[in-house]
This record gives sequence, structure tokens and C-alpha cells, in this order.
Amino acid sequence: MDKLQKLFIILLIVGIPLILALKFSLPFAITSTPEVKYLVPVQASVKCEIIGKDTLEYTIPSQGYWISKNTLGINTKTVENIQSSVIDSVGIDYRVIYKRCNQDQTACGSDIILNFPEGYGKMSTVSLPSIDVTKESLYIKVQSTINFWITKTDVSGAIIRFTAEKFGLRLYSTTMGQKIICSTGCDLNCPSQSDREKLVYNPKDTLNFYEATNYIEYWNEPSLKSEQLGGTIWISSQNLFCFGGYLYKAGYLEMEDGTKYTYPAIYDRKVDCCPNARISITNGYKECTSSFLWKTITTEQPQCISVIQCPGSGQPTCTQEGGIYYKSGYSCVSGKCVQQLKIPVACCPPDLGCPSDQTCQNYQCVGGGIVSPPIVYNGSLPPPLITCSSCDSFALSYLLGSIWKEKECKPTLFQGPNLCIFSLLKLILVPIIFIFGFFLNFKFILKQRLFQKRETNKLASLLLSLILALCFSYLLFASFVLGSIMGVIYFIFIKFMIGG
Repeated sequence: MDKLQKLFIILLIVGIPLILALKFSLPFAITSTPEVKYLVPVQASVKCEIIGKDTLEYTIPSQGYWISKNTLGINTKTVENIQSSVIDSVGIDYRVIYKRCNQDQTACGSDIILNFPEGYGKMSTVSLPSIDVTKESLYIKVQSTINFWITKTDVSGAIIRFTAEKFGLRLYSTTMGQKIICSTGCDLNCPSQSDREKLVYNPKDTLNFYEATNYIEYWNEPSLKSEQLGGTIWISSQNLFCFGGYLYKAGYLEMEDGTKYTYPAIYDRKVDCCPNARISITNGYKECTSSFLWKTITTEQPQCISVIQCPGSGQPTCTQEGGIYYKSGYSCVSGKCVQQLKIPVACCPPDLGCPSDQTCQNYQCVGGGIVSPPIVYNGSLPPPLITCSSCDSFALSYLLGSIWKEKECKPTLFQGPNLCIFSLLKLILVPIIFIFGFFLNFKFILKQRLFQKRETNKLASLLLSLILALCFSYLLFASFVLGSIMGVIYFIFIKFMIGG
């Protein structure tokens, strides 16, 4: 039993930090299954290009000065307008010695000597050739000699001045115009976190000069969402998306932070309908099959003694047939529900047949194109809800939003109790797993001699059981597969220990 206790303590020491680490790394580490997006990405670009020009000035020491990519301190390609200056003294001649070398400063050409013109006590300047620091470097040294003396002396204090074009990352946005997101270079790790998470994955860490990469600016909702009629959008067996009878082949995106998306990328073809879509007809309905064709299903007229027993409880109904919207309804005639005359209308509530920014009211599309003034909250009104980012966030809002206001969010078109049933079930399982895990851990820990010596050790075992139960409950909700695997392994381990 002593060996098992040691094994248990080792597992605690290793397991708890692992679970806590997973808590903070899950959004970036667990990316094996791409998230399906029922939206189309609108891409901008980030380019490594010239964002300005700097003029730099340094003092040349007696041992000389190197102009190279490693000594400049900025990301640049060409160094130009290189000038060396010295204050001329009467009776002293000055000269500059320079040589061109490779980028690594290991192989150089012969020395080239330029004499400073006579300055008679004023600043004297000579110009040196421009260089491409991606291919070469330049070594510069200034010397002096007293008239009529042959000895040359290395001089310190001369000035070297030059200009360089500075390269950085510039975002070309479709909504914000241009914006510099990194001014120190073209390293893709340089931009802020809010910009980095929108960068499409690039195998390079740094962009070359004038090279560009993609940037997800926002996700756009397809315009045919209102014509879905309950049809299936993502057809995983065929890697197709279906929007209102238009099929799109799936595309795949991997972001810099490791997130992966599956989204509608390329238009494929037009079909009659999307699978499982349904429309009402007289004495039945039409349902779309997996072959993208309508199948008519007839039903007998329902018996009635009141219009309340008819479809729509006597209220008008609105349907679509062949791309045209009809307003109709049912009456109870001679004990049978009889459909009334169909009247063509512009749209069906709430927004079928309307553009994405309009709604259907009184069978007419209204709204859109009107910018509402901003709402100023004085503390008495609740702030506007943010859109749910995933099915997990929808589940938290749906089940806990009324008591946990920070998690409340507004569902999108493709989020609801039916579409997000898996996330809802995960969240319902969390308290069950927590309670079960707590009692199982507590029972096991109390059996260990380490926790049986003093009364205070019972409190320690209680806290340890609580921490382990919380960790496994969170892991189950954040990653159901990983949480289930670790939970089963841990359950078998504890049952073995109790049995031992």
C-alpha cells in the first residue's frame, strides 16, 4: 500500500499542473477538429513594406565602424546617402578608408582611400557609396597625418551619417484602410494579440521584403440564409455547404494561433433545395431529400370542429413555393380544415426573402440603410448583448445567462438548442461529474494513511477532492474527448487503489 500511496502522490504532483496548464492552453493546443463556420471569410492582407525613412548618425571610434544589417537596429534593405564628416584642423590632413565586405563581415575587398577636402577649421565631408545590407556590409575608418609627416594616426570622433528605408508590417483593410501593425520589423510575432489572432497561418516567422500574408478581417453571413427553410447547411459526408439551394465546396483555414476553420469557399452548383428543407402545400408538404430534390408528401385533411384545430390556429400562414412567397391560412369547413386562397406577398416573417439587414413586417421588407444613433447607457439600462462566439458560449448563456450575466450572449442564426445540443449536454454533465468526482476522490483520499493521522488532514483531503473534481469538470466541458479519456483513466486508477 505504501508504494501505491507514493504513486498517487506522484500523479497528483504531475496531474494537477498538467490540468491547470491545459486550462490556459486549450484554445491553442487542441485543434485536431476544425470548427465549422457557416460564414464566408473576408480577407485583408498584411505586407512587409517601407513604412518610413530614418536618418542615423554615429561617432566613428578609432578602431573603425561597421555598417551592416546586425549593427543598424532597424529592418532595412538599402543604406544610402552615406557621408563621413570631420572638423578640419590647420596643418592636419584627414582621410577615410573604407572597404566593402560580404553580409557576414568575413570576406572583404581592398581598401579604398578618400581624402577629406581642406576645411580650414570647419566641417569637412566625403560621400561613400550606398550598399544593400542584405548582401554586403561596409567598414569605415578615419585617419589623420600632420603635414610633412608620413605616420598615419587612427582618429576617433569623426561622424558617420546615412539614411535607411525602414520596413514594417502594414495592414491593408477593407474597412479601416491602411494601418501599421508593426513598426520595428516584419516578424509575424510583433503585432498585438488582437491582430495576431486574425493572421492566417504562415510557415514563416518573418516575412521577406515586399512579401504579404492573409488576414481574416471579419466573417460575412451568406445572403441566402433566409431561404434555408430548415435545410441542412453543412453536409459533412460530401464536404459541401448548402445555402438556399446553392452548393459551395468546403475550404480550410489554419490561423497563426492554431485555430482551424472549415468554411464555404468555392461555388459548386445550383440545386433544387438543401436536404431536410420543408415547405407546406395543400394537403401535405414537400421535403428535400439527400439528392437535393423535392419529395411531395400528402396528408389527409385534419378533422376539426373549430378553426383552432387547424394549422396556424386560424392565423395566417406564410410559405415559399418556387421562389415566391404566399400568404394563406386555414378555415374549418364541414368538419375539415380547408386552406384559403394563396396571396403572393413580398416576404414572410420574420425575415424570409429580405436582405440581411431588413425584417419582414406586414409581409413587406422594412429597415436597413438607416444608422441608429448610439445609445448612451446611464446605468439603468443593460448593456447590449455580444454575439455568441461558439456553441459552448451559447450553452453557457442559454442555461446560466439569467443568473450569470457576464456569460449572456445573443445567438447567431446557426446557434440554438437543436444545433448546439452537444454543448448543452456537456454543460449539464459538468455538475454531475463534479459531484460524482468529489465523493469518489474524498472516499479514496481518506483511505490513505497520510490523511488519517490528524483531524486537520480531513480538511486537507476535502480541499484536494474539491480541486480535483473542479479540474476534471472544467476539462470535460472544454474538451469532451480529452476530459473523457483522462476521467476514465483516473476512475480506473482510483477503483484499483480502493480495491487494493
